[in-house]
Amino acid sequence: MKKIAFVLFVLLVAGSVSFVKAEDERPRVAIIDFPVDEAGLWSGFRPHKREISAALVDLFTTALVEKGNFRVFERSRLQDIMKEQNLGLSGNISPN
Repeated sequence: MKKIAFVLFVLLVAGSVSFVKAEDERPRVAIIDFPVDEAGLWSGFRPHKREISAALVDLFTTALVEKGNFRVFERSRLQDIMKEQNLGLSGNISPN
């Protein structure tokens, strides 16, 4: 009888433990496009500067994601994230 009570107690305790995964604690980053200067030493190479900038951003983003040390946000979501943070800082929302 004591064994059954002990087993039931262990099952009850094990069943009551929450298996909620902890929030991902890796730093969050969002990569924005590198600025493209329209003048300077590379001015003769102007048509390809934007393409090169976009390719470098993609390579950098891919490297960060593959390394796994950061949570990388999509550039398209960056504006939404900034709006959310500004709303929270403004105090216009209720914590409930």
